[in-house]
Amino acid sequence: MSLKSRKSVDSAGPDIHEETSVSWQRNDDKTYTKVTKVTHRDRKTGIVKPMKRLEPIVEGPYEVVASAEESDTQFEYLGLNNEKAYVYLKIKPTE
Repeated sequence: MSLKSRKSVDSAGPDIHEETSVSWQRNDDKTYTKVTKVTHRDRKTGIVKPMKRLEPIVEGPYEVVASAEESDTQFEYLGLNNEKAYVYLKIKPTE
């Protein structure tokens, strides 16, 4: 059974929305790299199309720091026993 009302009207054609996804890659030297990708999703069909003209934005490297006060950014993950844990990162200065 559909949750839509019988009186609602859908527009013709695709329903395209832009989505941004951020991922973190751990490097061999224990630094992290932030990768941001932009994709388009058709919300009617669920099809995801990557934007071929837009290359992913790569930022970094970031190094791990001990506290939130000295960090530039952070990310959250589920640790052991499904507890929220945070990684605090500061951009590594170029030499």
